[in-house]
Amino acid sequence: MEEITESVDEKRLLRKVDIRIIPVFTLLYVLAFLDRVALLMIGWSIVMIIMAFVKNYPQLLVTRLLLGIFEAGLFPAIIYHITKWYKRSEQSYRVSLFFTGSLIAGAFSGLLAFAIMRLDGKFGLNSWQWIFLIDGLVTVVVAFASYFLISDYPETTAWLTEDERKIIVDRLQFDSGQVSTTHFDKHQICEAFKDWKIYIASFIQFIESILGYSLSFFLPSIVNGLGFGKIHWGLRCWNGNIYMFAFINHVQLFNMVY
Repeated sequence: MEEITESVDEKRLLRKVDIRIIPVFTLLYVLAFLDRVALLMIGWSIVMIIMAFVKNYPQLLVTRLLLGIFEAGLFPAIIYHITKWYKRSEQSYRVSLFFTGSLIAGAFSGLLAFAIMRLDGKFGLNSWQWIFLIDGLVTVVVAFASYFLISDYPETTAWLTEDERKIIVDRLQFDSGQVSTTHFDKHQICEAFKDWKIYIASFIQFIESILGYSLSFFLPSIVNGLGFGKIHWGLRCWNGNIYMFAFINHVQLFNMVY
């Protein structure tokens, strides 16, 4: 381990992994968040396209339910994937980087929707149909590309050298100690359901989601109820500067902690 570490700069190796892993995850999360506010990804992108052609409220409820089912696995899957590449002390910073995808989406979702509204009436489709259709089509393209861009495990990654792969695997085993594992089975799933900390964390995430998404979902209705009408799109575009400011400070805060 020491001989290999001398020949491989560990910090440079981490930057290399960051460049290949984090941007793809951030893009996926941006698209997931855009889909909510305006084999997994393909499923929800197809549902998004179908939503552009719903005719009544029951059909909308069914498609929203399917959208939630397909999107639900993205966040935990990314978290799990990060644990296969980074030590525990390094994970929170990487999670914060891709999590800022929601801030990026919040900054530009209003601007994007405002631009798409100009397509109202084109080819017989309303502006809200165009929003679902374009978001869904973009996500389909990214979904297919992500299949080739996301690497499964360090042990099987082609863009790392043999020494780099060994460094990543060894440092993870050293960090995890006896709990280190190279496989995933049903016994581990059962143990997770028995862990009370999982339910506490889930409850905290549930409360946090209520606070975060309440603003995203109801802000347009609130602004419209104040009598501003379609001007709320302009307000949301203006809010982009605030969101981007939050994005920059979010990354800086976690960078300081890291």
